[in-house]
Amino acid sequence: MTSSSQHRECDAERIRQALRQAGIPEWHEDGGGFDVAVGHGEESFSVAAATDRRPDPVELEQMMAAYTRALTARGWRVGSDTGPDPDPQVLDVWVTPS
Repeated sequence: MTSSSQHRECDAERIRQALRQAGIPEWHEDGGGFDVAVGHGEESFSVAAATDRRPDPVELEQMMAAYTRALTARGWRVGSDTGPDPDPQVLDVWVTPS
């Protein structure tokens, strides 16, 4: 693992910790929760709200707002998914150095 990829994995863990500390569960096979994709390079991280079913619009808005509050409280920039097929259950997160 290169230094850059180690740094990215550490930043991904910081995202996970922020969400856990906000009381948001991490995804596991028995139920929904968040999932963090590390990706490559110096780009943003993808944070997905993994659910067993598609949430209704109000529920989704509340869920994504909770994710956004937890992450922006750390001073990180959060935005809508900018991938080639944007998903309303995914946020892009840019982590500032610790």
